[in-house]
Amino acid sequence: MAAQSKNDTLTTEQVEKDIDYELERGEKISFFANSINSYDGGDLPAFLFDTCFDTQTDLWQGLPGPVSLRWMVLEQVYNKEALGLILASQDKRLKAKCKYDKRANDGVVIPMISKTYYQLIQKRYKQM
Repeated sequence: MAAQSKNDTLTTEQVEKDIDYELERGEKISFFANSINSYDGGDLPAFLFDTCFDTQTDLWQGLPGPVSLRWMVLEQVYNKEALGLILASQDKRLKAKCKYDKRANDGVVIPMISKTYYQLIQKRYKQM
């Protein structure tokens, strides 16, 4: 029986950390989606006012490049009524855009960064 090398242990530990991180990221995305799915009026979920939500690069790790985190969240939303209530709120903050400058960010292009939350919510609503 061959002895396990230090490299094998490091690889195993890194894989375990990567798996833990994937679970954590998925839980965070699900948390945001669930806050929309359970919305039935009143104060809107606060993260909907973070116009630059997509720039949270810690949630990109392990994904193939920059992603629209807002769209990842909305893809997990199944409550069309909740989306309708959010759109009907006519909250002007939902129509604000992120002031993201790709030139200042090493030319990184984030998909849908130019869209507002309102536009993305409308898109998801129409898909349902």
